[in-house]
Amino acid sequence: MEKDQNKKGKEGISLIITTYNWPEALDIVLERVLQQTKYPDEVIIADDGSTEETVELIKAWQKKFPVPLIHSWIEDKGFRASMSRNMAILKSSYDYIVFIDGDILIRKHFIEDHHKYREEGYFLAGSRARLSESLSQKLLNKEIKKENFFTPGVGRRLTFIHCPWYHKLSKGITDHYKKVRSCHLSLWRKDLFAVDGFDESFEGWGLEDSDLVVRLMNSGIKRKNLPLLAGCSHIYHYQKENDKFEDNERYLKTAIKEKYIKAQKGLSSHEL
Repeated sequence: MEKDQNKKGKEGISLIITTYNWPEALDIVLERVLQQTKYPDEVIIADDGSTEETVELIKAWQKKFPVPLIHSWIEDKGFRASMSRNMAILKSSYDYIVFIDGDILIRKHFIEDHHKYREEGYFLAGSRARLSESLSQKLLNKEIKKENFFTPGVGRRLTFIHCPWYHKLSKGITDHYKKVRSCHLSLWRKDLFAVDGFDESFEGWGLEDSDLVVRLMNSGIKRKNLPLLAGCSHIYHYQKENDKFEDNERYLKTAIKEKYIKAQKGLSSHEL
């Protein structure tokens, strides 16, 4: 019973933020967390092996953060976002987990919306505005403090509209896994443990989040979108090529075909 309770967690919200060697972006991301109408109960930085500059940034933020700010670090052995997220999940304490990346700037209702629209048997998937390279650089350089609907260089600007009544009309329920990204995703902690978290067979950028969603849906957890809710923006960055993408694509196709529920290498490979 105690082990099952640990998998469920205390009532509340854990915000997990992935990062790797981009302290300038993480700094702004943490600033936006402080601007929320509702704070998460803890924030965990899922660090895929960043150097001392990121460590020092997090230490500075820990001194002034209003909720626990936990640094979960793994050794830098290439892109291992699945493992970094799994280790952060194991350090989390609360029953609902919200995931964003360290280049996602959340708007003030973000956490409140995820809390309000969470529902047993569902995970929540959100969209994001896309910021141009020039606008992103201005934000990183602190030349401007915040982007909005009218700011030049914003793509998908409709995401700046916060419209709860639209969600009531649309319901936002979708029956496929596509276009869900772990840079804006939330779900119950117990559901993550039920599918054994992210699959660490996926290395390099791409499809590890699609695999998680496929396995959640195979387990009976349904998808609910958040149209015009939980707004956020994605800072522009160059996307490196992934020489393991074909392997990741093969793993995903197998998970779909074989109707996998459990990760091949997931949380249980670390769980004490």
